[in-house]
Amino acid sequence: MGHIKVLDRAVIEQIAAGEVIDRPASIIKELLENAIDAGATRIDIAVEHGGLALIRITDNGSGIAQDELILAVTRHATSKITQSTFKISSSDIGDGMGWSLPVEGGIPLSIEPCNHLRGTSVEVRDLFYNLPARKKFLKSEKSETMAITRIVEQVVLAFPSIQFTATINGKRYFDLPQVDTIRMRIAQVAGSEIASKLVHCRAETDDMAVDIFIAPPEQARSRPRYQNLYVNLRRIESDSVNSGVRESYSRFIESSFRPDWFCYLDIDPAKIDVNVHPTKQQIRFDDEKGIFSFLYRAVKNGMTIFRDEQFEPIEETSSGGLKIISYPTLEPSHSQSLAEPKESTIRSFQSPSTPLTPRPTLAFTSPERVREQSVMQTSIPLSLGSSETRVGVSSGHGATIPETVYEQINCFQVHKRYIVTPVKDGVMMIDQHAAHERILYEQCLNGLVSNTVESQQLLYPITFELPAEEKDILLTMREFFEKTGFEIQDFGGNTVAVYAVPATGTFKSTHVKDSIEEMLHQFIEEDDETILSSSHRRFAASYACGAAIKFGHDMPQQEMNSLIHQLFGSENPNICPHGRPTIIKLTLDELGKRFLR
Repeated sequence: MGHIKVLDRAVIEQIAAGEVIDRPASIIKELLENAIDAGATRIDIAVEHGGLALIRITDNGSGIAQDELILAVTRHATSKITQSTFKISSSDIGDGMGWSLPVEGGIPLSIEPCNHLRGTSVEVRDLFYNLPARKKFLKSEKSETMAITRIVEQVVLAFPSIQFTATINGKRYFDLPQVDTIRMRIAQVAGSEIASKLVHCRAETDDMAVDIFIAPPEQARSRPRYQNLYVNLRRIESDSVNSGVRESYSRFIESSFRPDWFCYLDIDPAKIDVNVHPTKQQIRFDDEKGIFSFLYRAVKNGMTIFRDEQFEPIEETSSGGLKIISYPTLEPSHSQSLAEPKESTIRSFQSPSTPLTPRPTLAFTSPERVREQSVMQTSIPLSLGSSETRVGVSSGHGATIPETVYEQINCFQVHKRYIVTPVKDGVMMIDQHAAHERILYEQCLNGLVSNTVESQQLLYPITFELPAEEKDILLTMREFFEKTGFEIQDFGGNTVAVYAVPATGTFKSTHVKDSIEEMLHQFIEEDDETILSSSHRRFAASYACGAAIKFGHDMPQQEMNSLIHQLFGSENPNICPHGRPTIIKLTLDELGKRFLR
Protein backbone atom coordinates (compact mmCIF):
# COMPACT_ATOMS: atom_id res chain seq x y z
CA MET A 1 0.00 0.00 0.00
CA GLY A 2 1.38 3.43 -0.97
CA HIS A 3 2.69 5.86 1.63
CA ILE A 4 2.81 8.99 -0.54
CA LYS A 5 -0.34 10.49 -2.02
CA VAL A 6 -0.88 13.54 -4.18
CA LEU A 7 -3.30 15.88 -2.43
CA ASP A 8 -6.64 16.76 -3.90
CA ARG A 9 -7.43 20.26 -5.18
CA ALA A 10 -9.29 21.41 -2.03
CA VAL A 11 -6.34 20.63 0.24
CA ILE A 12 -3.86 22.14 -2.24
CA GLU A 13 -5.75 25.43 -2.18
CA GLN A 14 -5.68 25.43 1.64
CA ILE A 15 -1.92 25.03 1.90
CA ALA A 16 -0.77 26.92 -1.19
CA ALA A 17 0.29 29.92 0.87
CA GLY A 18 2.78 27.75 2.72
CA GLU A 19 4.63 26.77 -0.46
CA VAL A 20 7.25 29.50 -0.12
CA ILE A 21 10.67 28.34 1.05
CA ASP A 22 12.28 31.60 2.09
CA ARG A 23 15.60 30.35 3.52
CA PRO A 24 17.64 27.16 4.04
CA ALA A 25 16.30 26.70 7.58
CA SER A 26 12.79 26.30 6.12
CA ILE A 27 13.93 23.36 4.02
CA ILE A 28 15.66 21.70 6.94
CA LYS A 29 12.54 22.05 9.09
CA GLU A 30 10.38 20.37 6.45
CA LEU A 31 12.82 17.56 5.79
CA LEU A 32 13.19 16.87 9.51
CA GLU A 33 9.42 16.69 9.91
CA ASN A 34 9.23 14.27 6.96
CA ALA A 35 11.88 12.06 8.57
CA ILE A 36 10.06 12.10 11.92
CA ASP A 37 6.75 11.25 10.22
CA ALA A 38 8.52 8.29 8.58
CA GLY A 39 9.22 6.84 12.02
CA ALA A 40 12.97 7.51 12.09
CA THR A 41 14.94 6.80 15.28
CA ARG A 42 18.12 8.42 13.95
CA ILE A 43 18.44 11.54 11.82
CA ASP A 44 21.74 12.98 10.56
CA ILE A 45 22.02 16.54 9.28
CA ALA A 46 24.87 18.02 7.24
CA VAL A 47 25.05 21.66 6.14
CA GLU A 48 27.65 23.70 4.28
CA HIS A 49 27.87 27.46 3.79
CA GLY A 50 24.63 28.32 5.53
CA GLY A 51 22.71 25.68 3.56
CA LEU A 52 23.27 27.37 0.20
CA ALA A 53 25.98 24.94 -0.90
CA LEU A 54 24.65 21.75 0.70
CA ILE A 55 21.85 20.39 2.86
CA ARG A 56 21.79 16.66 3.52
CA ILE A 57 19.23 14.91 5.76
CA THR A 58 19.57 11.16 6.28
CA ASP A 59 17.16 9.05 8.34
CA ASN A 60 16.49 5.40 9.14
CA GLY A 61 12.72 5.66 8.76
CA SER A 62 10.34 3.53 6.75
CA GLY A 63 11.85 4.58 3.43
CA ILE A 64 10.19 5.11 0.05
CA ALA A 65 9.43 2.37 -2.46
CA GLN A 66 10.82 2.63 -5.99
CA ASP A 67 7.42 3.28 -7.57
CA GLU A 68 6.73 6.10 -5.07
CA LEU A 69 9.95 8.08 -5.55
CA ILE A 70 8.46 10.10 -8.40
CA LEU A 71 5.52 11.04 -6.16
CA ALA A 72 7.92 12.22 -3.46
CA VAL A 73 9.12 15.04 -5.73
CA THR A 74 5.70 15.93 -7.09
CA ARG A 75 4.35 19.29 -6.02
CA HIS A 76 1.83 18.99 -3.18
CA ALA A 77 2.89 15.43 -2.42
CA THR A 78 5.76 15.78 0.06
CA SER A 79 8.51 17.94 -1.38
CA LYS A 80 8.47 21.66 -2.15
CA ILE A 81 12.16 22.03 -2.95
CA THR A 82 11.91 23.11 -6.57
CA GLN A 83 14.36 26.00 -6.59
CA SER A 84 17.49 23.83 -6.37
CA THR A 85 19.35 20.78 -7.56
CA PHE A 86 18.66 17.86 -5.28
CA LYS A 87 18.69 14.10 -5.08
CA ILE A 88 16.50 11.77 -3.08
CA SER A 89 17.70 8.24 -2.30
CA SER A 90 15.72 5.70 -0.33
CA SER A 91 15.07 2.08 0.51
CA ASP A 92 12.00 0.56 2.09
CA ILE A 93 13.35 -2.99 2.24
CA GLY A 94 16.50 -2.86 4.34
CA ASP A 95 18.63 -5.24 2.27
CA GLY A 96 21.19 -2.59 1.36
CA MET A 97 19.61 -1.91 -2.02
CA GLY A 98 17.75 1.30 -2.82
CA TRP A 99 16.85 3.74 -5.55
CA SER A 100 17.99 7.27 -6.31
CA LEU A 101 16.20 10.06 -8.16
CA PRO A 102 18.02 13.31 -9.11
CA VAL A 103 15.94 16.44 -9.67
CA GLU A 104 17.04 19.66 -11.36
CA GLY A 105 14.91 22.79 -11.11
CA GLY A 106 11.88 20.74 -10.12
CA ILE A 107 12.23 18.35 -13.08
CA PRO A 108 12.85 14.71 -12.06
CA LEU A 109 15.38 12.74 -14.09
CA SER A 110 15.65 8.96 -14.32
CA ILE A 111 15.50 6.64 -11.30
CA GLU A 112 18.68 4.63 -10.77
CA PRO A 113 19.61 1.81 -8.35
CA CYS A 114 22.00 2.63 -5.49
CA ASN A 115 23.39 1.21 -2.27
CA HIS A 116 21.20 2.44 0.57
CA LEU A 117 20.17 1.19 3.97
CA ARG A 118 16.54 1.32 5.03
CA GLY A 119 15.50 4.96 5.23
CA THR A 120 15.80 8.09 3.12
CA SER A 121 18.50 10.60 2.21
CA VAL A 122 17.76 13.98 0.68
CA GLU A 123 20.67 16.04 -0.64
CA VAL A 124 20.03 19.64 -1.70
CA ARG A 125 22.73 21.60 -3.53
CA ASP A 126 22.94 25.12 -4.94
CA LEU A 127 19.79 26.38 -3.27
CA PHE A 128 18.00 29.15 -5.19
CA TYR A 129 20.48 28.81 -8.08
CA ASN A 130 17.66 29.69 -10.49
CA LEU A 131 16.14 32.36 -8.23
CA PRO A 132 18.88 35.00 -7.83
CA ALA A 133 16.38 37.58 -6.57
CA ARG A 134 15.50 35.41 -3.57
CA LYS A 135 19.12 34.50 -2.98
CA LYS A 136 19.97 38.20 -2.91
CA PHE A 137 17.73 38.78 0.10
CA LEU A 138 19.21 36.02 2.23
CA LYS A 139 21.27 37.15 5.22
CA SER A 140 24.95 36.42 5.74
CA GLU A 141 26.21 32.86 5.89
CA LYS A 142 26.65 33.15 9.65
CA SER A 143 23.06 34.39 10.09
CA GLU A 144 21.66 31.56 7.96
CA THR A 145 23.74 29.06 9.91
CA MET A 146 22.40 30.44 13.19
CA ALA A 147 18.84 30.14 11.85
CA ILE A 148 19.53 26.51 10.96
CA THR A 149 20.90 25.66 14.40
CA ARG A 150 17.84 27.29 16.00
CA ILE A 151 15.48 25.21 13.83
CA VAL A 152 17.34 21.99 14.62
CA GLU A 153 17.37 22.86 18.32
CA GLN A 154 13.63 23.50 18.30
CA VAL A 155 12.85 20.20 16.58
CA VAL A 156 15.07 17.95 18.67
CA LEU A 157 13.60 19.23 21.95
CA ALA A 158 10.30 17.50 21.18
CA PHE A 159 11.69 14.06 20.32
CA PRO A 160 13.95 12.55 22.99
CA SER A 161 13.44 9.09 21.50
CA ILE A 162 15.25 10.09 18.28
CA GLN A 163 19.03 10.35 17.95
CA PHE A 164 20.12 13.50 16.14
CA THR A 165 23.48 14.59 14.78
CA ALA A 166 24.21 17.85 12.97
CA THR A 167 27.44 18.68 11.15
CA ILE A 168 27.97 22.24 9.90
CA ASN A 169 30.92 23.01 7.63
CA GLY A 170 32.55 19.79 8.72
CA LYS A 171 32.18 20.52 12.45
CA ARG A 172 29.87 18.48 14.69
CA TYR A 173 27.36 20.85 16.34
CA PHE A 174 24.88 18.37 17.80
CA ASP A 175 25.37 14.75 18.81
CA LEU A 176 22.30 13.87 20.82
CA PRO A 177 21.75 10.20 21.69
CA GLN A 178 18.31 8.85 22.45
CA VAL A 179 17.23 9.58 26.01
CA ASP A 180 14.30 8.55 28.17
CA THR A 181 12.63 11.85 29.02
CA ILE A 182 12.00 15.36 27.81
CA ARG A 183 14.00 16.76 30.73
CA MET A 184 17.02 14.72 29.67
CA ARG A 185 16.75 16.05 26.12
CA ILE A 186 16.52 19.60 27.49
CA ALA A 187 19.71 18.87 29.44
CA GLN A 188 21.45 17.81 26.22
CA VAL A 189 20.48 21.06 24.48
CA ALA A 190 20.32 23.69 27.22
CA GLY A 191 22.68 22.11 29.74
CA SER A 192 22.12 19.99 32.82
CA GLU A 193 22.44 23.02 35.10
CA ILE A 194 19.28 24.55 33.62
CA ALA A 195 17.42 21.27 33.15
CA SER A 196 17.95 19.95 36.68
CA LYS A 197 16.31 23.03 38.22
CA LEU A 198 13.26 23.26 35.96
CA VAL A 199 9.93 23.04 37.75
CA HIS A 200 7.55 20.50 36.21
CA CYS A 201 3.99 21.85 35.95
CA ARG A 202 1.33 19.44 34.70
CA ALA A 203 -2.40 19.72 34.02
CA GLU A 204 -4.94 17.57 32.21
CA THR A 205 -8.57 17.69 31.07
CA ASP A 206 -10.69 15.36 28.95
CA ASP A 207 -9.42 16.77 25.65
CA MET A 208 -5.96 18.18 26.41
CA ALA A 209 -2.91 17.79 28.63
CA VAL A 210 0.16 19.90 29.18
CA ASP A 211 3.63 19.43 30.62
CA ILE A 212 5.52 22.66 31.29
CA PHE A 213 9.15 22.75 32.42
CA ILE A 214 9.79 26.23 33.74
CA ALA A 215 12.75 27.89 35.45
CA PRO A 216 12.40 28.68 39.17
CA PRO A 217 12.20 32.37 40.17
CA GLU A 218 15.87 32.63 41.12
CA GLN A 219 16.81 31.69 37.54
CA ALA A 220 14.51 34.18 35.80
CA ARG A 221 16.21 36.88 33.75
CA SER A 222 15.39 39.87 31.60
CA ARG A 223 16.07 38.02 28.34
CA PRO A 224 15.36 34.30 28.60
CA ARG A 225 17.00 32.04 26.01
CA TYR A 226 14.30 29.40 25.79
CA GLN A 227 10.55 29.91 25.47
CA ASN A 228 9.41 26.99 23.35
CA LEU A 229 5.84 25.83 22.76
CA TYR A 230 5.01 22.47 21.18
CA VAL A 231 1.46 21.61 20.22
CA ASN A 232 1.08 17.92 19.40
CA LEU A 233 4.90 17.80 19.18
CA ARG A 234 5.12 20.60 16.57
CA ARG A 235 6.93 23.84 17.47
CA ILE A 236 4.55 26.80 17.03
CA GLU A 237 3.82 30.29 18.39
CA SER A 238 0.68 31.23 20.32
CA ASP A 239 -0.11 34.50 22.08
CA SER A 240 -2.65 32.72 24.29
CA VAL A 241 -0.10 30.25 25.60
CA ASN A 242 2.64 32.86 26.00
CA SER A 243 0.29 35.17 27.89
CA GLY A 244 -1.00 32.39 30.13
CA VAL A 245 2.50 31.34 31.17
CA ARG A 246 3.77 34.91 31.56
CA GLU A 247 0.80 36.21 33.55
CA SER A 248 0.77 33.24 35.90
CA TYR A 249 4.51 33.35 36.52
CA SER A 250 4.41 37.09 37.26
CA ARG A 251 2.72 36.20 40.57
CA PHE A 252 6.03 34.80 41.79
CA ILE A 253 8.58 37.35 40.58
CA GLU A 254 9.05 40.92 39.41
CA SER A 255 7.44 41.45 36.00
CA SER A 256 10.65 42.69 34.36
CA PHE A 257 12.15 39.20 34.70
CA ARG A 258 10.97 36.17 32.75
CA PRO A 259 11.74 32.46 32.96
CA ASP A 260 13.00 29.94 30.45
CA TRP A 261 10.25 27.46 29.75
CA PHE A 262 9.42 24.46 27.58
CA CYS A 263 5.72 23.78 27.07
CA TYR A 264 4.36 20.55 25.55
CA LEU A 265 0.63 20.71 24.86
CA ASP A 266 -1.34 17.72 23.63
CA ILE A 267 -4.79 18.69 22.31
CA ASP A 268 -7.52 17.30 20.12
CA PRO A 269 -6.56 18.38 16.54
CA ALA A 270 -10.20 19.24 15.89
CA LYS A 271 -9.87 22.11 18.38
CA ILE A 272 -7.10 23.94 16.50
CA ASP A 273 -6.81 25.67 13.13
CA VAL A 274 -3.36 25.32 11.58
CA ASN A 275 -4.11 27.35 8.45
CA VAL A 276 -3.75 30.84 9.90
CA HIS A 277 -0.09 31.34 9.01
CA PRO A 278 1.70 30.76 5.66
CA THR A 279 4.44 28.60 7.20
CA LYS A 280 2.27 27.07 9.95
CA GLN A 281 4.31 28.80 12.65
CA GLN A 282 1.14 29.99 14.37
CA ILE A 283 -2.17 28.28 15.06
CA ARG A 284 -5.57 29.34 16.36
CA PHE A 285 -7.41 27.55 19.15
CA ASP A 286 -11.19 27.34 19.02
CA ASP A 287 -11.24 28.52 22.66
CA GLU A 288 -8.37 30.98 23.13
CA LYS A 289 -9.61 32.10 26.56
CA GLY A 290 -9.91 28.51 27.68
CA ILE A 291 -6.31 27.78 26.64
CA PHE A 292 -5.12 30.89 28.49
CA SER A 293 -6.92 29.79 31.68
CA PHE A 294 -5.70 26.21 31.33
CA LEU A 295 -2.05 27.24 31.04
CA TYR A 296 -2.44 29.89 33.74
CA ARG A 297 -3.73 27.32 36.23
CA ALA A 298 -1.08 24.76 35.28
CA VAL A 299 1.79 27.17 35.97
CA LYS A 300 0.13 28.61 39.09
CA ASN A 301 -0.49 25.20 40.66
CA GLY A 302 2.94 23.82 39.73
CA MET A 303 4.83 26.87 41.00
CA THR A 304 2.74 27.01 44.18
CA ILE A 305 3.57 23.38 44.97
CA PHE A 306 7.24 24.08 44.25
CA ARG A 307 7.24 27.14 46.49
CA ASP A 308 5.51 25.32 49.33
CA GLU A 309 7.98 22.44 49.08
CA GLN A 310 10.91 24.86 49.32
CA PHE A 311 9.56 26.47 52.49
CA GLU A 312 8.14 23.33 54.12
CA PRO A 313 9.70 23.05 57.59
CA ILE A 314 11.70 19.91 58.38
CA GLU A 315 11.34 18.60 61.90
CA GLU A 316 14.44 17.09 63.44
CA THR A 317 14.56 15.53 66.91
CA SER A 318 17.73 16.02 68.90
CA SER A 319 19.06 13.48 71.38
CA GLY A 320 17.40 15.41 74.19
CA GLY A 321 13.96 15.06 72.59
CA LEU A 322 13.78 18.74 71.64
CA LYS A 323 12.23 19.35 68.21
CA ILE A 324 14.25 21.63 65.95
CA ILE A 325 12.56 23.11 62.88
CA SER A 326 14.79 24.01 59.93
CA TYR A 327 13.96 25.20 56.42
CA PRO A 328 15.48 23.99 53.16
CA THR A 329 17.22 26.48 50.89
CA LEU A 330 15.41 28.02 47.95
CA GLU A 331 17.87 26.70 45.39
CA PRO A 332 17.12 23.12 44.23
CA SER A 333 19.86 20.56 44.65
CA HIS A 334 22.31 20.08 41.80
CA SER A 335 21.80 16.36 42.24
CA GLN A 336 18.09 16.55 41.40
CA SER A 337 17.18 13.67 39.13
CA LEU A 338 16.49 14.28 35.47
CA ALA A 339 13.88 11.54 35.46
CA GLU A 340 10.22 12.46 34.99
CA PRO A 341 7.07 11.13 36.64
CA LYS A 342 5.65 8.07 34.90
CA GLU A 343 2.31 9.80 34.31
CA SER A 344 3.84 12.33 31.91
CA THR A 345 2.06 12.37 28.56
CA ILE A 346 5.31 13.03 26.70
CA ARG A 347 6.52 9.94 24.86
CA SER A 348 9.26 8.10 26.73
CA PHE A 349 11.41 5.24 25.47
CA GLN A 350 13.77 2.98 27.37
CA SER A 351 17.10 3.60 25.65
CA PRO A 352 20.64 4.26 26.79
CA SER A 353 21.97 7.79 26.92
CA THR A 354 25.50 9.10 26.73
CA PRO A 355 25.85 12.15 28.98
CA LEU A 356 28.22 14.88 27.95
CA THR A 357 31.10 15.15 30.41
CA PRO A 358 33.92 17.72 30.35
CA ARG A 359 37.36 16.45 29.58
CA PRO A 360 39.52 16.19 32.73
CA THR A 361 41.93 18.99 31.88
CA LEU A 362 41.85 20.59 35.33
CA ALA A 363 42.69 18.94 38.63
CA PHE A 364 39.88 20.60 40.56
CA THR A 365 36.76 19.45 42.30
CA SER A 366 33.31 19.29 40.71
CA PRO A 367 31.99 22.34 38.80
CA GLU A 368 29.42 22.92 41.54
CA ARG A 369 32.11 22.93 44.24
CA VAL A 370 34.35 25.08 42.06
CA ARG A 371 31.59 27.67 41.77
CA GLU A 372 30.92 27.59 45.51
CA GLN A 373 34.60 28.18 46.27
CA SER A 374 34.85 30.93 43.66
CA VAL A 375 31.82 32.71 45.08
CA MET A 376 33.26 32.57 48.58
CA GLN A 377 36.74 33.73 47.63
CA THR A 378 36.26 36.06 44.65
CA SER A 379 34.39 39.34 44.67
CA ILE A 380 35.41 41.97 42.17
CA PRO A 381 33.99 45.39 43.08
CA LEU A 382 32.69 48.06 40.76
CA SER A 383 35.62 50.06 39.46
CA LEU A 384 35.06 52.46 36.63
CA GLY A 385 38.42 53.56 35.32
CA SER A 386 41.57 54.87 36.95
CA SER A 387 42.65 58.05 38.69
CA GLU A 388 45.52 59.45 40.72
CA THR A 389 43.77 58.89 44.06
CA ARG A 390 43.01 55.23 44.81
CA VAL A 391 42.06 53.05 47.70
CA GLY A 392 42.87 49.33 47.86
CA VAL A 393 40.02 46.84 47.97
CA SER A 394 40.89 43.21 48.53
CA SER A 395 39.63 40.77 45.90
CA GLY A 396 40.24 37.66 47.95
CA HIS A 397 43.30 36.69 45.90
CA GLY A 398 45.87 38.70 47.76
CA ALA A 399 45.81 41.29 44.96
CA THR A 400 44.42 44.80 45.21
CA ILE A 401 41.84 46.18 42.81
CA PRO A 402 42.13 49.98 42.42
CA GLU A 403 39.04 52.04 43.10
CA THR A 404 38.75 55.73 42.34
CA VAL A 405 37.81 58.30 44.97
CA TYR A 406 35.64 61.13 43.63
CA GLU A 407 34.23 64.37 44.92
CA GLN A 408 31.00 63.68 46.77
CA ILE A 409 27.80 64.37 44.82
CA ASN A 410 24.41 64.64 46.47
CA CYS A 411 22.42 61.88 44.80
CA PHE A 412 20.14 58.99 45.62
CA GLN A 413 18.79 55.89 43.90
CA VAL A 414 15.13 55.42 42.92
CA HIS A 415 13.63 51.92 42.68
CA LYS A 416 17.15 50.52 42.16
CA ARG A 417 16.93 51.80 38.58
CA TYR A 418 17.64 55.50 38.39
CA ILE A 419 19.99 57.96 40.05
CA VAL A 420 18.59 61.39 40.86
CA THR A 421 20.76 64.39 41.66
CA PRO A 422 20.12 68.15 41.85
CA VAL A 423 21.88 70.37 39.31
CA LYS A 424 22.22 74.13 39.02
CA ASP A 425 18.83 74.84 37.46
CA GLY A 426 16.85 71.66 38.06
CA VAL A 427 17.05 67.91 38.59
CA MET A 428 18.99 65.31 36.61
CA MET A 429 17.92 61.65 36.37
CA ILE A 430 20.34 58.97 35.15
CA ASP A 431 19.47 55.49 33.87
CA GLN A 432 22.07 53.45 35.76
CA HIS A 433 22.19 50.59 33.23
CA ALA A 434 22.36 52.80 30.13
CA ALA A 435 24.97 55.04 31.75
CA HIS A 436 27.20 52.11 32.66
CA GLU A 437 26.72 50.71 29.15
CA ARG A 438 28.12 53.95 27.66
CA ILE A 439 31.13 53.87 30.00
CA LEU A 440 31.95 50.21 29.35
CA TYR A 441 31.33 50.58 25.60
CA GLU A 442 34.00 53.27 25.27
CA GLN A 443 36.36 51.42 27.60
CA CYS A 444 35.93 48.23 25.56
CA LEU A 445 36.54 49.97 22.22
CA ASN A 446 39.71 51.54 23.62
CA GLY A 447 40.81 48.19 25.04
CA LEU A 448 40.29 46.39 21.72
CA VAL A 449 42.58 48.91 20.04
CA SER A 450 45.23 49.33 22.74
CA ASN A 451 45.07 45.80 24.16
CA THR A 452 45.95 47.17 27.60
CA VAL A 453 42.97 45.97 29.67
CA GLU A 454 44.05 44.25 32.87
CA SER A 455 42.75 40.82 33.88
CA GLN A 456 41.84 39.55 37.31
CA GLN A 457 42.75 35.86 37.69
CA LEU A 458 40.17 33.73 39.46
CA LEU A 459 41.31 31.46 42.24
CA TYR A 460 39.20 28.67 40.73
CA PRO A 461 37.83 28.59 37.17
CA ILE A 462 34.11 29.09 36.68
CA THR A 463 32.60 26.41 34.45
CA PHE A 464 29.16 26.46 32.88
CA GLU A 465 27.26 25.02 29.94
CA LEU A 466 26.05 26.88 26.86
CA PRO A 467 23.89 25.85 23.91
CA ALA A 468 26.04 24.64 21.00
CA GLU A 469 25.29 27.76 18.95
CA GLU A 470 26.28 30.15 21.73
CA LYS A 471 29.40 28.19 22.65
CA ASP A 472 30.57 28.32 19.04
CA ILE A 473 30.04 32.09 18.92
CA LEU A 474 31.87 32.51 22.23
CA LEU A 475 34.90 30.56 21.04
CA THR A 476 34.86 32.40 17.70
CA MET A 477 34.98 35.72 19.59
CA ARG A 478 37.54 34.51 22.11
CA GLU A 479 40.19 36.93 20.80
CA PHE A 480 37.87 39.86 21.53
CA PHE A 481 37.13 38.50 25.00
CA GLU A 482 40.84 38.13 25.73
CA LYS A 483 41.54 41.74 24.70
CA THR A 484 38.95 42.90 27.22
CA GLY A 485 40.39 40.92 30.11
CA PHE A 486 38.67 37.53 29.92
CA GLU A 487 40.45 34.21 29.74
CA ILE A 488 38.09 31.54 28.42
CA GLN A 489 38.81 27.94 27.40
CA ASP A 490 36.82 25.09 25.87
CA PHE A 491 36.12 22.59 28.69
CA GLY A 492 34.64 19.84 26.52
CA GLY A 493 31.06 19.03 25.55
CA ASN A 494 28.88 22.12 25.93
CA THR A 495 31.02 23.48 28.78
CA VAL A 496 33.40 26.43 28.88
CA ALA A 497 35.74 27.51 31.66
CA VAL A 498 36.48 31.11 32.66
CA TYR A 499 39.89 31.60 34.29
CA ALA A 500 40.07 35.41 34.40
CA VAL A 501 37.75 38.40 34.10
CA PRO A 502 38.34 42.12 33.50
CA ALA A 503 39.80 43.94 36.47
CA THR A 504 37.20 46.69 35.97
CA GLY A 505 33.45 46.20 35.84
CA THR A 506 30.90 44.33 37.94
CA PHE A 507 32.21 40.82 37.46
CA LYS A 508 31.55 39.10 40.73
CA SER A 509 31.99 35.35 40.44
CA THR A 510 28.27 34.82 40.84
CA HIS A 511 27.57 37.09 37.85
CA VAL A 512 30.13 35.89 35.30
CA LYS A 513 27.90 33.26 33.71
CA ASP A 514 24.88 35.60 33.45
CA SER A 515 27.03 38.42 32.07
CA ILE A 516 28.58 36.27 29.36
CA GLU A 517 25.20 34.81 28.40
CA GLU A 518 23.79 38.34 28.16
CA MET A 519 26.72 39.38 25.95
CA LEU A 520 26.13 36.44 23.61
CA HIS A 521 22.40 37.09 23.47
CA GLN A 522 22.97 40.75 22.68
CA PHE A 523 25.54 39.84 20.03
CA ILE A 524 23.08 37.48 18.33
CA GLU A 525 20.09 39.82 18.51
CA GLU A 526 21.91 43.03 17.53
CA ASP A 527 20.05 44.90 14.77
CA ASP A 528 21.56 48.40 14.87
CA GLU A 529 23.10 48.94 11.43
CA THR A 530 25.77 51.35 12.71
CA ILE A 531 26.93 48.73 15.22
CA LEU A 532 26.68 45.78 12.82
CA SER A 533 28.94 47.58 10.35
CA SER A 534 31.94 47.02 12.64
CA SER A 535 32.90 43.81 14.43
CA HIS A 536 34.68 45.87 17.11
CA ARG A 537 31.59 48.00 17.79
CA ARG A 538 29.32 44.95 17.74
CA PHE A 539 31.40 43.15 20.33
CA ALA A 540 31.84 46.30 22.43
CA ALA A 541 28.07 46.93 22.46
CA SER A 542 27.42 43.30 23.44
CA TYR A 543 30.11 43.42 26.11
CA ALA A 544 28.75 46.67 27.57
CA CYS A 545 25.17 45.41 27.72
CA GLY A 546 26.13 42.15 29.40
CA ALA A 547 28.64 43.62 31.84
CA ALA A 548 26.73 46.77 32.84
CA ILE A 549 24.93 46.96 36.16
CA LYS A 550 21.29 45.97 35.84
CA PHE A 551 18.02 47.30 37.15
CA GLY A 552 17.62 45.99 40.67
CA HIS A 553 21.28 46.55 41.58
CA ASP A 554 21.49 48.44 44.86
CA MET A 555 24.19 51.11 44.47
CA PRO A 556 25.93 52.59 47.51
CA GLN A 557 26.85 56.26 47.49
CA GLN A 558 30.43 55.69 46.33
CA GLU A 559 29.29 53.65 43.31
CA MET A 560 26.76 56.31 42.28
CA ASN A 561 29.43 59.00 42.53
CA SER A 562 31.84 56.91 40.50
CA LEU A 563 29.22 56.25 37.84
CA ILE A 564 28.28 59.92 37.46
CA HIS A 565 31.89 61.13 37.23
CA GLN A 566 32.87 58.46 34.72
CA LEU A 567 29.76 59.07 32.61
CA PHE A 568 30.55 62.76 32.22
CA GLY A 569 34.16 61.88 31.46
CA SER A 570 33.10 59.79 28.45
CA GLU A 571 33.07 61.08 24.87
CA ASN A 572 29.31 60.85 24.45
CA PRO A 573 27.61 60.77 27.88
CA ASN A 574 24.08 61.49 26.64
CA ILE A 575 23.23 58.20 24.94
CA CYS A 576 23.97 54.50 25.37
CA PRO A 577 25.60 52.55 22.49
CA HIS A 578 22.17 51.87 20.98
CA GLY A 579 21.05 55.48 21.04
CA ARG A 580 18.83 55.43 24.13
CA PRO A 581 19.18 58.41 26.47
CA THR A 582 21.26 58.00 29.59
CA ILE A 583 20.23 61.32 31.14
CA ILE A 584 16.96 63.20 31.52
CA LYS A 585 16.97 66.71 32.92
CA LEU A 586 14.01 68.60 34.35
CA THR A 587 14.54 72.33 34.79
CA LEU A 588 13.08 74.33 37.64
CA ASP A 589 10.75 76.01 35.13
CA GLU A 590 9.41 72.62 34.00
CA LEU A 591 8.89 71.51 37.59
CA GLY A 592 7.16 74.80 38.36
CA LYS A 593 4.73 74.29 35.50
CA ARG A 594 3.92 70.82 36.83
CA PHE A 595 3.01 72.41 40.16
CA LEU A 596 1.02 75.17 38.39
CA ARG A 597 3.42 77.90 39.47
